Amino acid sequence: MTDKRHLRFTAFTRISIVFIFANMIWIFINLLNTYVSDGEYDRFSHFMMGLSITTLTILLLVISCRIENSSWFELGMANFKSNLYAFLFGLIIWLLPASIGTLILVSLNMIEIAVISSWKEIFIHCFILSFTVFLIEALPEELIFRGYIFSKLQKMFKNNLVILLQMLLFTIFGFIIGSIYSVEQFLFIPGFAFILGYFRAKAQNIWLPIGFHLAIMTVTQLLNTIHKHLEVDNFFTLQFAAFILLPSTTGAILLNMEWIKRRILPLVNS
Repeated sequence: MTDKRHLRFTAFTRISIVFIFANMIWIFINLLNTYVSDGEYDRFSHFMMGLSITTLTILLLVISCRIENSSWFELGMANFKSNLYAFLFGLIIWLLPASIGTLILVSLNMIEIAVISSWKEIFIHCFILSFTVFLIEALPEELIFRGYIFSKLQKMFKNNLVILLQMLLFTIFGFIIGSIYSVEQFLFIPGFAFILGYFRAKAQNIWLPIGFHLAIMTVTQLLNTIHKHLEVDNFFTLQFAAFILLPSTTGAILLNMEWIKRRILPLVNS
């Protein structure tokens, strides 16, 4: 019993240290970016912000793994081929249902999407934005919460509790770094963390939630008015129904289908 308590105390201590340093990374880089860009959106500074966050996050985890004498594979990694399959599957789980949901909402006149700039500009910006989102959110946040923290909690608790605990920590993290700035965000972030944790538990590969995370946040940010490419009337309905509810439900159903379990999941966690 004493050994078990000691192991849990050690695990919670390590989780706390990584969690605190992760918050410090985001806060520091956010403050630095605000100072450099004077609070205005700038494509280059946003990209450098993401590069800095990813670099510091990887450095933090490399140091943690070396101190603990653990492997990166324990964070939910597999071989390159499996990681690629998992990443693509995560993209598809979001892109297909979200596209179908968007078309349905448009056809029912529940939302309107106006194109402001040219399609060429939109595609170029989307391509660049996806790299930035990958570096600033999808990769580092998943490495910390669905990677390091998730794997540590899995050694102590069952997946159901692990999913809830990482959801709680991710929500606190979002509040601390200023991502929860409205009622909509307060409702979005816990649910987002829950589904990402659920996908991580089912796939046993962190690259599936990375793909899902990248897809939803790239498109969501592309529709932001600061980019001046698209305007959406009734964006909340689009985000809730097409971007969150439909892809999350579809993903959960797919990951519980026997055919997916037999044919797809072995490819992403081998």
